[in-house]
Amino acid sequence: MTTVFSRIPNRWLVVALALVVQAFTVGTFTYSFTFWVEPWATTFGVGKPEVMSTASVRIYAVAAASFLLARYLDRLSPRLLVSIGMIAYAASVLAVAAAPSLSVIMGAYVVLVPLAMVLAGPVGAITIVSKAFKENRALAMAIATMGTSIGGTIIPNLVAAMLESAGWREAHLVLGLASLAVLPLVWLILRTPAASKPASAAGGDIRKPSVTTAAMLQTRNFWICVVTFFATFVAFVAVQFNIAPFAADLGIGLTHAALLVTLFTVSMLPGRLIVGFAADRVDKRFVFLGIATAIAVGLICLALHPELPLIEAGLVTMGIGVGGLIPLKGAILTDTFGVSNVGRALGVSSPFISLYGVAPAGAAWLRETTGSYSSVFMICLVLLLATAPLIMLVRPQPT
Repeated sequence: MTTVFSRIPNRWLVVALALVVQAFTVGTFTYSFTFWVEPWATTFGVGKPEVMSTASVRIYAVAAASFLLARYLDRLSPRLLVSIGMIAYAASVLAVAAAPSLSVIMGAYVVLVPLAMVLAGPVGAITIVSKAFKENRALAMAIATMGTSIGGTIIPNLVAAMLESAGWREAHLVLGLASLAVLPLVWLILRTPAASKPASAAGGDIRKPSVTTAAMLQTRNFWICVVTFFATFVAFVAVQFNIAPFAADLGIGLTHAALLVTLFTVSMLPGRLIVGFAADRVDKRFVFLGIATAIAVGLICLALHPELPLIEAGLVTMGIGVGGLIPLKGAILTDTFGVSNVGRALGVSSPFISLYGVAPAGAAWLRETTGSYSSVFMICLVLLLATAPLIMLVRPQPT
């Protein structure tokens, strides 16, 4: 059947769809979470660290789901998996909208949100896109994962506007209903398993044999990737989930805090493209060191109790760095374990890398203990500087 999409190569439609679904999932559960902290604490009469623990638990639950679902990402229909992910997204935000207590929200973040984040988030997107491309694979991953930054640009501002005009329950209701409009696109665009074609159809790529989980866990490359990416994600989420509380400490209002979140996420867009372009042409280990340097500069700027212009400069610099983390991780793991095993590699590494989930609640605790976020930023900086050079010990293999 001829459709409006028929003239566009199916692999680029897969990239576009991956971008859209990530905008919903990551834009809501990662970039907008900072705006739920105050209203949930007030509505349910709990402390901010308790609310922030929801974010930490969500990260662990997503890691567990990634581990359990990884093998299916490499085997089952992309149409089915992405559909389940978007249905889980809609169900989770609608459940939060009607939640009578924080424990119900926690339940949604443990059961439903992980399905959405894995199947309609970066892991699912990278897995599908990696199988559709041989040449310019890292760039395609970078473009696809721009959906996280686009979602982080649009959804937080919508959330902030709805919080001021209606409330957090109404904001979740609107997001849930809007997401249902994506399901027909999933079935139309993923009508053929373009992202699951043999690798030879994606530019002559020859797949590596299937690698077992046990074999992955015994390789040096795997553990180096775990340690180095863990440290960068600790810095990322410690800042991301605390932008609004950090701004409040400095007397910056909610509207401008939303602009800071936007600035941070918009800066990730050029970061993704730069990293995607460079990773197809330059040793990916040097690209990682460039990312680590940008994050370190951003952390130093934020730790100085700065004026607003330096805060903005620090967030932009850090945003450019962290913007490339997700596609670069996918590219390095693809090089190491092969396109046939990238879903498993992403899933198996997630529980270990996602130990960074302690960072949001840990950062909030340190803030209440020390009275400042400076200690948070400095600890992240030390961890980053101690681990980043290890990436040079990775020995990627051609796919």
